[in-house]
Amino acid sequence: MTIKENIFIVTALFMAAIYLSSCGKFHTDENGSVSVALSFADKADKGEVTIGDTKLWIFNDGGSLVGSHACHSASELALQRFFLDPGRYLFVTAVNLVEPFTWAESPTVAQDLIFGLEDPLASPSHALYGVNEVVVEDDKSKIVNSEIRRVLSELSLKISGAPAGTSVKATVRSNASGVYPARKDSDGLYGLATDEEVRSITFPQAHEDGGVISTPVLRLMPSTGRSEATIIYLAITLTGGNVLECTILAPPMRPSGKYILTMKYSEMRANMIVYPYKINDWTEGWVVNGEILNPDE
Repeated sequence: MTIKENIFIVTALFMAAIYLSSCGKFHTDENGSVSVALSFADKADKGEVTIGDTKLWIFNDGGSLVGSHACHSASELALQRFFLDPGRYLFVTAVNLVEPFTWAESPTVAQDLIFGLEDPLASPSHALYGVNEVVVEDDKSKIVNSEIRRVLSELSLKISGAPAGTSVKATVRSNASGVYPARKDSDGLYGLATDEEVRSITFPQAHEDGGVISTPVLRLMPSTGRSEATIIYLAITLTGGNVLECTILAPPMRPSGKYILTMKYSEMRANMIVYPYKINDWTEGWVVNGEILNPDE
């Protein structure tokens, strides 16, 4: 990786290192010291996300809260030193976690920390989180690199070959009410969606343009932790006023994932199942019958 690609983490690490070196050597009666630097798990976020409000929760090995901290920026966080007794800890970092997101300022235990939305339809700018298992040793300092990822999922739809004047309203179901950042999912990754489901989430109505209907990107909570599918209802209004309805079963959405449903108007049926294919580490395409369409066409 080049310095340009990693300027965010390099700057944070550099500032933390300067701060640590300026404090001289550790004394034997001091506890271990930890500083936290942030980096983006999805490198595409570097050009899209501006880091502002930063929060940190520290839990001990038993899951109890040791302390919570708030900073105005990643550089301010990197300058902090957290003195802790030797042992194992869980560090949970959150960035841009502001309204309309909801959270517990001082959760009693790590398992209870949850990030939600005041309004499931808000589609706000992204908040990101990172979780690190940290071992603190007596009289030793360390810098923890917290790779932050998005709390919300992203979903967009693209229908090609649509008749002139056609419009589509899409509604999504099976979305979670929040994400537990300190709980692991079935793949062993931190960030488990709740089993509790919110009400349906509806996209703004999208209209045909040049034979293509494209919805804006909707930022929403991932599918519930127990969900085996994302359920999408489409109401397609033709120029004469007739409405065609379509129910689509798609794979479940995960925190931080980006999902793009591409299909042809001629493929639409009353009930459909779409299948995933990998675009990159963070983006998944959904298509009919496994046929991969180019979402850029």
